[in-house]
Formats: sequence, C-alpha cells, structure tokens
Amino acid sequence: MIVRPSTDSVDVRPPFPTWPYTPPYLPAGVAIDVADGTPLAEPAVFHMAVQRSRGRSGEQPIDHEPPVRTVNRMSIEGPLPSERSAARRALEDTGAFVFADAPAYLLTLDFSAAPAAVADLRPGLPLVLRW
Repeated sequence: MIVRPSTDSVDVRPPFPTWPYTPPYLPAGVAIDVADGTPLAEPAVFHMAVQRSRGRSGEQPIDHEPPVRTVNRMSIEGPLPSERSAARRALEDTGAFVFADAPAYLLTLDFSAAPAAVADLRPGLPLVLRW
C-alpha cells in the first residue's frame, strides 16, 4: 500500500492503472485506488491520497518506541511470479520497494537508511522491523 500526504493544491495519482473502491465507511468522494491487473500471486497494491490535518482532536499519539515515523524501504519476499504487473514495476521504480522471489513470505520494513536495531518477529509473524 502506498500512502502519501496530499494537499488541496496537489493532485496525487498512482503511477499505475487503478479502479476505485468506495466502501460505505469512507466519506463521500473518497476512494481507495486498487491496482488493476495485479495477479493473485502478487501482493495486492492500494493507493490512497491522504489529507493530513494538524491539531485535530482525537489523534493518536505519534511519539512511541521505537522512535519511527517514516518507512524508508519495504522488502516483500515470497513465491512471486516472474512476470511483474504494472503496479509492481511502478513500486520498484521508486527505489523504496523491493520484491524478491523466495520460498516463504517475509515483509521487512526499514525505518532508517542505516538501521542500528532490528526486531525479527518470526516465526510468529513474517515481519522484520529495522530502525
């Protein structure tokens, strides 16, 4: 999933073909863009332009441990098809997403360009956090 902040003056569109998903819980006029033509063997890709408001009451706290705020890189491993969808190619072209064919699924999130700490949540969860 790609989540990017937007403003009223900037039109943020995904760099791949999509179709709009408009579940009833979203406000009118808001949609989640779902990548079109992504095979079932690839991870599903979603895009949503997010309007961030400052000072909104009821916001969740953002200061926590580990002290992370931004995902710098995401590595997705698993039994992936050799032919890449347009969405997968667009994500890889950003340099922030890496897809690797592997026998088992694993998601690695890098919150720092030079990680000093690692939390490996396997075998309970196929997730590695690096900050």
